[in-house]
Amino acid sequence: MGIEIDYLFAVGLFAAVFAFAVLFTSQNILSQKDDITLAIAEKQADLVMDKMFSGELVSPMYRFYAYTGANSSSDELVVVNLNMFGNNDPYSAIVQDSYGKYHNYSVSMNNIAFAAGSTNLFTVYFDDDSDFPAKDYSLNGTNKIVEKVHGFEKLYVVQYKLIENMKNTNYTLSAIKYHIIVDDGKRLLDYGPEPRGITVIRKRPVMIQNSDGRLTNGWIIVKTWL
Repeated sequence: MGIEIDYLFAVGLFAAVFAFAVLFTSQNILSQKDDITLAIAEKQADLVMDKMFSGELVSPMYRFYAYTGANSSSDELVVVNLNMFGNNDPYSAIVQDSYGKYHNYSVSMNNIAFAAGSTNLFTVYFDDDSDFPAKDYSLNGTNKIVEKVHGFEKLYVVQYKLIENMKNTNYTLSAIKYHIIVDDGKRLLDYGPEPRGITVIRKRPVMIQNSDGRLTNGWIIVKTWL
């Protein structure tokens, strides 16, 4: 009788251990499968975000600072030749003073001119492929001051025209399923179907051009899933 009990106990123990091993192996396989799926979705999200920053939504813009000195007056003009920075579109410029106020400007060839006013430091943004109407205003004044230009740098900005291009493009199914959002406090772009299943989200801060060319801070958000 003792032998039979030992035998039955051994068989039961073996069955329990075997069942646990099968369950553990199955769970481990499922876990590895989920890890692989997640890794693929993460790679796809990175690829889509890189594509957005390679001309799909984001393109280069340039910025410099113009300093006029402490003795400028409201009837004096700041004149800057954009040719010093290469081939650029003078109608793409955005002029902002140190108080955050935007300034109109006039265009002559590749020169832009704007009123000095009571401010002596301006930030000028421009690019070479704007999609805005000509912003050439008639300004009166004299060009007697010698402005100093410094701090030239390249920025990456979500262009308004690229947002509009994507809005007008039909979403097509591909190997990568994605959803693109551009947001600066308002939802400027919401492109693609809503994600389903295992989803990866990538989010990057970026400067965004609005409909009149001015700049705001916001985000590009990429969602991908399998």
